[in-house]
Amino acid sequence: MNNAFPTLILGAGPAAIQLAEDIKAAGNARIGLYNRPSEKGRRLKQHLAHTPSLWLTGAGKAQRTQDDAQVTIDRYCDDLALVGGDWRRLILAVPADQYHDVLRQVPWAALPQLRSLILLSPSIGSGLMAQSLLQEAGQSHVEVISLSSYYADTKYQNAEQPYRAYTKAFKQRIYLAGAGARSDCAELDWLCSLLARHGIDAQRCNSLLAAERFSITNYVHPPLALAETTLQAIFEPLAPIQYLYKTHPEGPICPEAIADMLALSQDYQQLLNRLGIEAINLLRFLNDDNYPVPPRMVSRRWIDQFPQLAPTEQCYALFTRYTALLVDPYSEPDAQGRYYDFSAVRVARIFQDAQGRWRLPRVPQEDVRKLRVLVLLAQRLDVEMPAAQRLLARFQQALQHFVTRIGAEHCHHSLLDDTCDEQADIIYRQWRRQA
Repeated sequence: MNNAFPTLILGAGPAAIQLAEDIKAAGNARIGLYNRPSEKGRRLKQHLAHTPSLWLTGAGKAQRTQDDAQVTIDRYCDDLALVGGDWRRLILAVPADQYHDVLRQVPWAALPQLRSLILLSPSIGSGLMAQSLLQEAGQSHVEVISLSSYYADTKYQNAEQPYRAYTKAFKQRIYLAGAGARSDCAELDWLCSLLARHGIDAQRCNSLLAAERFSITNYVHPPLALAETTLQAIFEPLAPIQYLYKTHPEGPICPEAIADMLALSQDYQQLLNRLGIEAINLLRFLNDDNYPVPPRMVSRRWIDQFPQLAPTEQCYALFTRYTALLVDPYSEPDAQGRYYDFSAVRVARIFQDAQGRWRLPRVPQEDVRKLRVLVLLAQRLDVEMPAAQRLLARFQQALQHFVTRIGAEHCHHSLLDDTCDEQADIIYRQWRRQA
């Protein structure tokens, strides 16, 4: 389906580059990019002023559907107040914890042709929050669409060149749903055609929450990004480098972290049940929908019967899966018999911005904020989330130790303040209105 509508992407990271390439390939739509002012944004703006193109390549098994590509960007903006125009489609490609602040700043009156708002990688409840903020802004006619998560694994080729990216894998399946006064199938059909380009199975859900429950980072990132060894790598400059998806001692994956992952999924099960949404089979979701592993590593019995397995066997099955993904088991081995190092995702350390203020990298900041919103939402629903609270307490202890050592005056406000309580309240009130 060729819905070549003018499309504005809010966010200009690696995912936005892959998304822009897919949109152009589907129908050569006019594409605009917004990126907040930053050092990376300055380099990107300078590059696009000289050469209005982004570059994308495929790596590993992603090469099957992603060739080397050059993507023309028709407009770039780093001032959200100036993004107005005849855009028909708005796609949020910023981290989910930034949705609230970004949507509060969009000049809706300057977007008279807008018909759809697509959330590329939402958290549970993001769609309800977006609906509420649109209604508050007098934009109830705009359809909200949630994807379960970003559909690929895309990185910069070089952090100094934020206009070159590579994708190393595509997910097997993505869930999506639309909601709004004028909700129809056209936009969902268009998104399904984009995903089909990479052989991704698109499953439609009957509500935004039903699609958002399949956000993989909600289940995977907190137990790994908030593990003690990961937090040491983030906050302590002399701590050894860590890799998010490697086993101990190179990364956080160990029996304790896997037990946290299982316990967190049980927290989500309680929350989803209270929201009237069916919980997921965690192992089937991780394997069948995202990145599968050979059956000799994770058996079909484990996958299909995962909810009925004893907790010790559930943990063992999850641990086995992550050891199977230390390399891409379906990549082609090199001359030395080495497979693609799929798990080499380096944990970023806390850093100083141009003003010398200390800031957290996206992992774990986005994960902490998303988890805080869900814990606060659960409190409003009288649901307990002990595993989530334990992970957040561990993070808070590491953060407080850092702030005490550095001094709060040297920390960016994002380290100390957030809008999580307000977001949880918006989601709760919107859910009550629709319940």
